[in-house]
Amino acid sequence: MNSTAASGRRLRWIGRAAAMAGLGFVVWRAAQTWDGMRDALLAMSLSSVAAAALLYACGALLLALGWPLLLRAFSGSRIPIRPLLVLHLQAQLSKYLPGGVFHFAHRHLASRSWNIPHRRLLLATATESALLVITAGLVASTLGNHPRLTALAPWLPTALTWLPDALLAAWLLTWVWHGCWARWLQNPTRWLSLPVVTLLDLLFFALASIAFWLLLPQQAAPLAEAAAWLCLAWMAGYLVPGAPGGLGVREAVMLLGLAPTVGEPSALAAALSYRMVTVLADVVCAGLGHTWGSGQNASS
Repeated sequence: MNSTAASGRRLRWIGRAAAMAGLGFVVWRAAQTWDGMRDALLAMSLSSVAAAALLYACGALLLALGWPLLLRAFSGSRIPIRPLLVLHLQAQLSKYLPGGVFHFAHRHLASRSWNIPHRRLLLATATESALLVITAGLVASTLGNHPRLTALAPWLPTALTWLPDALLAAWLLTWVWHGCWARWLQNPTRWLSLPVVTLLDLLFFALASIAFWLLLPQQAAPLAEAAAWLCLAWMAGYLVPGAPGGLGVREAVMLLGLAPTVGEPSALAAALSYRMVTVLADVVCAGLGHTWGSGQNASS
């Protein structure tokens, strides 16, 4: 147990170091291109920022709906979806403060009030994370042999070539494993929750990608390319432990990926604006969760 805890601490410190390195790189490039970045920020229309925030908030609501479906399937209980959805929304800000995986811990501890065993809560959370990484990876793999990937790391295009097959195989294995836990032969409705949640995740990344694309100057990059870089950045930030909401890591990947297409100042402006938009949307969703939760408590 002690060795496991020590390994976890080491991983968190490595993740924090990566986040600080990414954040330092972004700040350094922002200082180097301040005038151009400022002009790109000033040229960004308020309507684009508002539309991006609305789209991302709608995507966050879809994710909030997916987790209750998985939890109900794994727990075998008929917990009402609304309180679980409210809990998911309320926990969103915990990924920034204290940061890291605290939004998972928030949900886990609060869900114990329904007497769901720890193991089944962990299985639902692990499946949720696996589906998010799989769907993000499938979108990111459309970059294929993008020349920017070769410039950043020669092995990346090769990795993305086999990534779709590996991710699809992982999804099928997850589906079968999930089906066994959901007793799919006796309850096919719960067995179908995995494809439904996968669709919700894909819709989330579609909305998040359009939101990011709207922040690029005159939508200079094709939507498909912007979506692929966004999903690659999201996946990198998600998999790095200890980075609050992927801070620093995601912005660095967005900057490195899109700078040759839209210019470094515009890529920086879009990455920083997207961070502002996502935090704003998470605050709004958390506010909705607390409002709905208060109404639910009052009615009960």
